[in-house]
Amino acid sequence: MTGYSSTSDIKRTIEEDGWVLADSGTVKKEAVAAMLSLDMALAYPHLPQDPSKLDAVISVLAPTTSGAERAPLRLVAVLDKSGSMQGEKLRLVIETVKFMLQHLTDRDALGLVTFDTQVQVLAPLTSCSSEGRTHLKSVIERVTSGSQTNLSGGLLRGLELHKEALRSTMIPSVALQRVHFGNTYRRLSEPVEAPERNPPPAGAERVHKWTMELHTDTVADAALIQKVVYKLHPTFRTTSIEVFETPFKLTKVGWGLFKVHAEVHLHDGRIIPLEHELCFNKPEQFRTVLLPLQNAPLELAGQSEPEDDQSVVRSTFLFTDGAANVGIRDSEPLCDAVAAMCAELGSKRCTISTFGFGVDHCAEPLRDIAKVGNGVYCFIENADSIGEAFGEALGGLLSVTHQNVRLCLELAPNVQLAKARTSYPVDGPTLGESGWQTFGINVGDLFAEERRDILLEFLLPQAHSEGSETIARFHARGFSVLSSSSQSTDSMDLSVERSSSARDECGSVHPQVERHRNRYIASEALDSARAAARQGNLEEARHILQNASSELAISSIAVQGCPLTAALLSNVQECLTDLRNQHTYTTTGSKKMAYMQMAHERQRTCGATTSSIYCVNMEQNSLKFEGSSIRTI
Repeated sequence: MTGYSSTSDIKRTIEEDGWVLADSGTVKKEAVAAMLSLDMALAYPHLPQDPSKLDAVISVLAPTTSGAERAPLRLVAVLDKSGSMQGEKLRLVIETVKFMLQHLTDRDALGLVTFDTQVQVLAPLTSCSSEGRTHLKSVIERVTSGSQTNLSGGLLRGLELHKEALRSTMIPSVALQRVHFGNTYRRLSEPVEAPERNPPPAGAERVHKWTMELHTDTVADAALIQKVVYKLHPTFRTTSIEVFETPFKLTKVGWGLFKVHAEVHLHDGRIIPLEHELCFNKPEQFRTVLLPLQNAPLELAGQSEPEDDQSVVRSTFLFTDGAANVGIRDSEPLCDAVAAMCAELGSKRCTISTFGFGVDHCAEPLRDIAKVGNGVYCFIENADSIGEAFGEALGGLLSVTHQNVRLCLELAPNVQLAKARTSYPVDGPTLGESGWQTFGINVGDLFAEERRDILLEFLLPQAHSEGSETIARFHARGFSVLSSSSQSTDSMDLSVERSSSARDECGSVHPQVERHRNRYIASEALDSARAAARQGNLEEARHILQNASSELAISSIAVQGCPLTAALLSNVQECLTDLRNQHTYTTTGSKKMAYMQMAHERQRTCGATTSSIYCVNMEQNSLKFEGSSIRTI
């Protein structure tokens, strides 16, 4: 496996794969002109006068922007640092966060939370000024791996950061407190045996008894410390030990000298690293260190003025490589807790995207969390994909043009909405003027150049006369983060020609409608196959995907070479291959079906396999990926 040795390696790899990073700049006044737009397609332009069914696709499109036009970003990264992340995986995550940090400006803010058994706030939402980026880089570089996986604790704490004040700097502007850190020592007369991982080297004996301590000048200062975590030499059976009582003593017997690393955990969530070289040539060796045990008052720490919550983009990234084994472990109660926390955020509500690394993570809760948070779930199959996955997600956030976008659909009297083939929430109907019924479809946030295509099935009543008939009208509205204002499009009519001779004039289905029928077929099949496989019925799951594959293959636009249909067929067949036995399903199939289904359901990239399908051609935005523009689908 090829890894990245530095942030520059990640940047170089991304550029070689077609990524280009541009200056994010400042918001231009021209941004106010960027508007949502609409599109539509009817399966057939002509229908008979008899009662009929009609499929239609209604679409909302985000505008094109220049790279300088974007809203400020408030991003919280929640990172798994459990024991399984030790080594290359954790190093790559740290390098990738540093890489992302390079492309945030002083209008943006980043918060950092890590979790293993315990949850640690490395930094609240901190302005990415020069000083802020330096501070954030220093704290992320000090992260080390720990023990188990308290996923729920880490995520919920990360969401809470969005409620807290934005810090413009993290400069400690208050007096520092003195602590005394070091070890006492006594040589034993006889060696002591202990269950170490490895025996002492030849000529060495376990005769060195030492005690690490950290004590403060005052009881009040000691009360600010929650615990001290000591990191020991790998030859010790337990290499990470937590001590909760002052003066935070840890006594061991060993055979040699090494550097003891320690983390001072404060009650306010901050962690301060310390280190000490053991001393065996005198009874005690302590040094005095000045530490910021007292948190700086907000006015000294650089608290920003209250900001317009609607004019910023908020998101939380969750990265993990395993299953939750501490805290809330089951998907349903975890998602309930996440939904409740999101509701508490109110105007500071954020999207949540989840990144599952490797074959050991559990895809279902991560996918469910992303769905609750209106984000995406991404399966990162190997270390080489970490930078790309984060880059795709960050690139999208840096190009958000509209938030809380809603399609408003009005149906003419006696026209019925038989089915809305979409996973987006549909509410209604409400009865309006002259018997028109109104439905709302909430499609969430849109990146520059993105579109949302909603496949609808209508039931039309008997037409009493020939001619054009307006069966529905629709418009879209949303909040433009570029102009900091609400916007609404003009209304568009859905009209069809009704005639007695139309039965012979219908012809072939409009390609746009057939494309999204196929997208719906693939998405539903992947979802149903996932459900069957989770119940242990791989044969039923294979049957579902085989049927979908056959249906997609005989589609008229598949024969004509439709890129989207070809990609859908390829994804379904790839997942079918991963269902050949329980092992391939558990290690890769379960993850691929989860993220591919979400990608096709949401029309948004969730990984390398779907990048060429739904990525946008963000030529002038912060990230660019050379591939098929979503506007051609």
